Amino acid sequence: MEHCNKTFRPIGEPEVWITNMLTGRVSNFNYNLASRQRRRAFTLIELLVVIAIIALLTALLFPVFSTARENARQSSTISHLETIQNALALYKLDNHQYPGVLLGYAPTNGNGGYEPITDAAAIATYTSNLGVGSLYPTYVSDYHVFMSEDNPQDSNTTQTVILNSLDLTAAAGATPSQLTATPRAFYTMDGFDVSPQIAAIGTPNSFASGSGPTTWPYVLRYQRDWTNIQTLSGTGGTGYSAYGDPNGTYYPNYLHQLRWQNPPADSYVTSTTYHIPAGNKIIVLFVSGSAIKMDPTQFGGYNDSASCTNTVGGSATPTCTVDANGDNPAQFWKVANTQ
Repeated sequence: MEHCNKTFRPIGEPEVWITNMLTGRVSNFNYNLASRQRRRAFTLIELLVVIAIIALLTALLFPVFSTARENARQSSTISHLETIQNALALYKLDNHQYPGVLLGYAPTNGNGGYEPITDAAAIATYTSNLGVGSLYPTYVSDYHVFMSEDNPQDSNTTQTVILNSLDLTAAAGATPSQLTATPRAFYTMDGFDVSPQIAAIGTPNSFASGSGPTTWPYVLRYQRDWTNIQTLSGTGGTGYSAYGDPNGTYYPNYLHQLRWQNPPADSYVTSTTYHIPAGNKIIVLFVSGSAIKMDPTQFGGYNDSASCTNTVGGSATPTCTVDANGDNPAQFWKVANTQ
């Protein structure tokens, strides 16, 4: 009588009978398998719920991944700065002073442009002929070391920006007129000799103007001589009283310069602003060898506006003057490592 209770198979399907060894019941295997498969299908509501959960998890995890990626890039930039610091130490041992520029100046190619940054020999020869020392390629052979990881100029090997570099032409105690500001071409791939000018607080792109590297104002970030060293005598001449130096000693900030062979350990060396848009950090290298992440407000209160700046392709005489007291207008270099 068990065969009278069996479920009939669909038309065209071969009849396969199995017997449950525990209950002794006989059933159509093919039909029951198809029924179970049909019952496993997701409903539209279930699919929508799964999709919504995936979208929510993605929204929650994406900022985490983005932050982790930026932290990794900042760590890489810090590693580059530490390599530069080691090279500076070797340069000082050989030359008893800091170099005038880190990577080197861009030489012209005779066709109205510049030699690519990959031409290490041309850069070294041109920079040396100007009477200025540099790290590349003798002390740092890979130009990528001079790049900040967030610098979008990672493939344009010939783009430059012209800025006034203060070349040392006299010993300590020279008059301001002897400290000359000379236009030099810097590679925009180089993130530590130059980097974009910081914008005012609240500016969306975090840089002073423009929507990309061809319109950003650039600022010198490495300079051996930020000010002219002068001995302040007597009670201080006109303008010197503001320095709080009535006893005839050097203005303290003058000592925190790389023109001295052994400046204080907390003296500023160089920095890069490329990590501001993604991480709101400026990475600063100090004489001690410490490369520190700093908020822009710690860096000097967004005081780039009076610095030596120019945009790519601009005039050969950008705004960058030495005032009557020998001060370069840039003030950010006075930040000290107090962390």
